[in-house]
Amino acid sequence: NEYKGGSSHEYKEINLYGNKLGPEGEKALGPEIGVSKSLTSINLHWNEIGPEGAKALGPAITVSKSLTEINLRNNRLGSEGAKALGPAISVSKSLTSINLSYNNLGSEGGKAIAQGISVSKSLTEINLGGNNLGPEGAKALGPAISVSKSLTSIDLSENISFSDRAQAPAFAKAIAEGIAVSKSLTSIDLSANWLGQEGNNAIAEAWEANTAMHVGDELDAHWNELDPHGDIDDAIGDEAFRDSMLTSLDLPAGVAHIGDEAFRDSL
Repeated sequence: NEYKGGSSHEYKEINLYGNKLGPEGEKALGPEIGVSKSLTSINLHWNEIGPEGAKALGPAITVSKSLTEINLRNNRLGSEGAKALGPAISVSKSLTSINLSYNNLGSEGGKAIAQGISVSKSLTEINLGGNNLGPEGAKALGPAISVSKSLTSIDLSENISFSDRAQAPAFAKAIAEGIAVSKSLTSIDLSANWLGQEGNNAIAEAWEANTAMHVGDELDAHWNELDPHGDIDDAIGDEAFRDSMLTSLDLPAGVAHIGDEAFRDSL
């Protein structure tokens, strides 16, 4: 929290990982990010900037003409921080990637970020893992995924805890609605959400329903309690699945009993 400001104009990348800048440090840094003509990437992972720091950062993202990537993982942003960043994401013309994982955004924070995703013309990648988004957050993100014309990759891992696993099917169904009609998404991480068979069926059905790209290149669904006789198993052997552009499928720890036949049939 000793950062007092200073020119960042000549740097393309800045790594401030784990410096405990706090909100005051971010308030000093924010204006520098906004006026820099060269800065493309900044790593602020684990700096405890909190909601107040996010409020200082939002305007910088809004006005920056060069910033393409920012890492805000584990900064205690909360829902108020998300509400400060959502509008910035929506209007930024340069931002392509943002990591907001492990910030306890909650469902209200998820709604704020969803609004930014839905209208952004530049954002291609967002990490929302470990944010307790829940079904209500997913209900906002599903439509955002469906209408986004730029988003290619989203990480929604670890948003349903084991104790809240009864909410997992509703979470999955809301996200599935976005997957089914997305024209841009090529990668989604839904790992460690305890989706169970009902949730996994919803994702598999959305996958097959999307005739554009079947979610495209990559699906991560590990630690989701898959049933070897469920729809994910059927999708693996399905002709539409085989004809898709999928290049990576991660299904460890929970699908050990899917069996060899489905995989042989998919080749």
